Amino acid sequence: MVSEKDARDYNKNKGHCEPSRSYNGKMSQRLLAKEEDAERIHHGKVMDQGDRLQLNGNPPVVLLNGIRIRAYVAVLAHFVDLESGKDKLQVGDLIDGAKGFNLYTNVGDESTAHNPELQRKRTARIQQPRDHCRLYTEIPGLIEIRMAVEARHPGLSFLYMDFLMQDFTDGGDGATDFRWHVDTDTANNPGGAKIVRTVIVKLTEGVSKMQVAGLDETVYGECAGSWVDFRSAAYHRSVVVPGTKHYKLVFFLGHREDIDDGRTWIDGAGNSSKKKKK
Repeated sequence: MVSEKDARDYNKNKGHCEPSRSYNGKMSQRLLAKEEDAERIHHGKVMDQGDRLQLNGNPPVVLLNGIRIRAYVAVLAHFVDLESGKDKLQVGDLIDGAKGFNLYTNVGDESTAHNPELQRKRTARIQQPRDHCRLYTEIPGLIEIRMAVEARHPGLSFLYMDFLMQDFTDGGDGATDFRWHVDTDTANNPGGAKIVRTVIVKLTEGVSKMQVAGLDETVYGECAGSWVDFRSAAYHRSVVVPGTKHYKLVFFLGHREDIDDGRTWIDGAGNSSKKKKK
């Protein structure tokens, strides 16, 4: 388990921190060049955020039952009855034959142990093209959100996405309260893919937080459709806000490389049925 200090020191050494300034408030040429280079490599600053993700200058909308509604509300309606607020589909049931991933143990805290059964119900990793195609047809608004995310980084390719349901009604859940981690580890990058940016879109209203090590906690906008966009190589974590419950989409953007390497990814979180081709 990575400590906050180790995560903060790592980010600082890699340049994943707020712009450094000298005592007179001016950035030295050396630091300026270093940070400009980091922004080029990582396709942007360490952290960016905003309210109501937009496509072509406006929040994306779709027709649902003959009514024009925002895309993130339409996606939420796939999981939650908008009138009663009751859940109608578990996130882990999105993929036939698999119920999300359950082997990611870097969750919880000293008082909350990893809960694999709960994690399997509250997560879904969508990597296979056949699953993407099916879900874009079945879930109105999903492809529009993906397009809006891709438009933020035209120099990167969409790799895959996760669905999360974070229920912190009673505090951390041992399933989606992720500790300090990066999204660039081998398990998250099948076939040599290189993740560069992580974009998280909150589908629900209310307070939610996350943090990149070395930066202050990032507070999502309270409206549905608020988003954060950060460097995947920077250590970050979930911040538990007791009494909250949120549905989120997590998009991973980067470089494809030889991602089509013959492996079959069905459970997510690093499980594969074939070895990588030599």
